Amino acid sequence: MTFFRNYFLVDFGHEIKVTADINSAEYLAAEGVLVPGEEPGTFKLSSPLVRWLILQRVIPIVFPFHPRKDIPYFKNSYDLDIFRVLKYAVQSFDKDIISHACTRSYKTAKVHVNSISNQHVPRESVYDSELLRILRNWLNPANMQITGQWHLISYKSNKRVRHRYSDIVIDSPSGQRIVLELIATANSADLDEHFDRAHKYAKLLSAEETWIIHFTCEDEYIKKPRWPSDNLLKNNNLNVAHFYHNTSFSIIDLIACWWDGRKNSKHIYRKSLG
Repeated sequence: MTFFRNYFLVDFGHEIKVTADINSAEYLAAEGVLVPGEEPGTFKLSSPLVRWLILQRVIPIVFPFHPRKDIPYFKNSYDLDIFRVLKYAVQSFDKDIISHACTRSYKTAKVHVNSISNQHVPRESVYDSELLRILRNWLNPANMQITGQWHLISYKSNKRVRHRYSDIVIDSPSGQRIVLELIATANSADLDEHFDRAHKYAKLLSAEETWIIHFTCEDEYIKKPRWPSDNLLKNNNLNVAHFYHNTSFSIIDLIACWWDGRKNSKHIYRKSLG
């Protein structure tokens, strides 16, 4: 399972060239987890179902660590303080998994990283797996339900069915529902699309709170973050957290934004996490 987690936190259909520990790859292929790719020495996940089962049911059990803190709630309330949950969770990410993803489970960035274009950075699925693992291990004992890849069905104007998937949904015993939409090292156009997407997912799921969580390696991103429109922040309860980190995951900076109802203005929060 360590081999799988190191190399195959990727989307279904993505082929990985295995140059080390080929025995583990062949063992997982014999067990039906992997299948050979088109090129010699490459492997890929056997099915979306197998990927879902391993990410959501196996990895959290095999790798059970999580923040050694009490679950944060709002004062005098049973509602989860998801912003503090996210801060503690990201600080608990497995550093090796994130740093090695740049050479194992990566995508090509559309922005500058280390002053170079077309750099390899971790894929969204790497962050999704780590966050889902930690949330399950930390929050499930408090009777919170953590669902990854919630299947959403809607209809286009021509009445054709549209299938979409929300990254992570949290349901608390108090009836609180929180939608988390993840994105990795994105440019402005991709972020704008995710802002709109998260808003639509929240409506379909009747969520009380929605967070866009952007993990990025883009140079000096904290100085020039992308925010949604005031309308999305104010009227749709959309919140945004940008987590910048270097490729070794030794530096983590957070900048977040939400609408402050008392002041009727956008509130921006900054903090270095490591």
